[in-house]
Amino acid sequence: MTAKLFREPTLNVMWKGQNGLASLLRSVDIVRAVGNVENLEDENDSRHRLKRPLTSDDAKTLLLYSSRIVTMSLVAVRSVSERLSELQTAPLGTLFPRLKLLCSIATSTSSDAMFVLNCAGQDLRQFDHSSSTSFSPALLNILSQTTPRLTSLKLVAAPPRLELEDDEFVIPRTDHTHLRAVLHQMPELRALHLMTDIDDGLWKTISELPVLEDLKVGSWLQLPFPVNCHALQQVTTFSHLQSLSVFTIDPEYALPSLQAMVFPDIRTIRFIFQIPDNRGCAALFKAIHTCSPTALLTGLRVAIGDIHYQPALNCIIDKASIAPFLLLSQLSHVVLHTPQWILSLDDSDIQDMARAWPNLHTLELKTDYSAHSVFVGSEDQYERPPVITLLGLAPLGSHCPNLSVLTVDICDVTESDVTGGLSGLVDSEPASATGFVATPTQNASLVMISVGRAKVAGAAIPIVATALSKMFTSLMYVHSEQDRDGWREVARRIARANLEMFLRPG
Repeated sequence: MTAKLFREPTLNVMWKGQNGLASLLRSVDIVRAVGNVENLEDENDSRHRLKRPLTSDDAKTLLLYSSRIVTMSLVAVRSVSERLSELQTAPLGTLFPRLKLLCSIATSTSSDAMFVLNCAGQDLRQFDHSSSTSFSPALLNILSQTTPRLTSLKLVAAPPRLELEDDEFVIPRTDHTHLRAVLHQMPELRALHLMTDIDDGLWKTISELPVLEDLKVGSWLQLPFPVNCHALQQVTTFSHLQSLSVFTIDPEYALPSLQAMVFPDIRTIRFIFQIPDNRGCAALFKAIHTCSPTALLTGLRVAIGDIHYQPALNCIIDKASIAPFLLLSQLSHVVLHTPQWILSLDDSDIQDMARAWPNLHTLELKTDYSAHSVFVGSEDQYERPPVITLLGLAPLGSHCPNLSVLTVDICDVTESDVTGGLSGLVDSEPASATGFVATPTQNASLVMISVGRAKVAGAAIPIVATALSKMFTSLMYVHSEQDRDGWREVARRIARANLEMFLRPG
């Protein structure tokens, strides 16, 4: 018997200890046509997507092997449970007793996820649900009843529809009564990701989760309007939170809530927003310093801008902007991604960072190509190239021995640099066959460096290789978006010098 094919997938099951659902069904002669099952990668892959609804013919097989399912992903656009009515006679909690992760993606109905939740055992630890509508109260009710031991929860709601009030469009607030009730029933929850607007009551409920360590909250970034993170009325402490990620259109909408929060155990803070100005950024950076203890925060990531927005003259990250971060002395991972902003930092700023963050492992100061040009009006533009020099990276080698990831846009290295400051890094030891000798420095962790669009003049290549080898003794690769051949030659010379040092007797 060959089942009828449907265009859309209905159930995607990943098996542990089996070759996959397709092989399983073939082995019991349920599926006779190879075309009924789409193999995602190869015959032995552990993920197979069924391109037809499960029927009563599959009930016996599913009941026989369902206890082996550990991870299940539902990608249906129509209800699965309606076609599994024969399975609904099975005792709830026994169909998928070993299920640990359930992912329900972009479904038009929550009934399929609800069915699996009802049939899951007590081992379910992670539930990810992306809804094409708002959160279903029925689904949330089942969550509160069937998943008391859940440790990770991700709920992504569709963006709310604008409502017209007094000739103005407004964003309606979401009623989170059911969601708050669900969270109260999850004492073991350690990771929470909510893509929705958050009111005072929901913030308070989140702060009361006894072991919550990882929190991601925000709004839909692609919308041209913000979903506000409302201001808290009183100071709220997140006792065990170690990682915080906030996604929003403008930091000013997250700022009121952040200013009323305290994170005594925070380790990593991540912000992604699109269209702020300098005023909103400066206030946000100060709030980060205020709400987190300087002795604990080790990770900071700020991503700003969107490729669909033109850069503006007032969108500049400079010395004053990063000043609050320099007080966070334990930072080990710092990422500033500003696609449409101007990163106006110079050598002295890099030196300040190196001295302020001696435990630095990762430093990424990234801009896109368009960030090097500032548009004035509709047509005129002028170039704003980076001003950080190659020599300006030297303090990172001296003060940051653990630095292993470095991405910085530097300015072009010209022939004049050969007789400039770079020559000071070349000692008086006899030159090797390649023209320089590498001597030990404090940093032996950095293997690759990215220099943005910087070009290197041919005559400057030997001294550039000398300088880099003295800053970072383990350096092997240099990446550039434009002058790849020139920097590849620099890396080749460094590699040859390192080999000579290794083979040198004594």
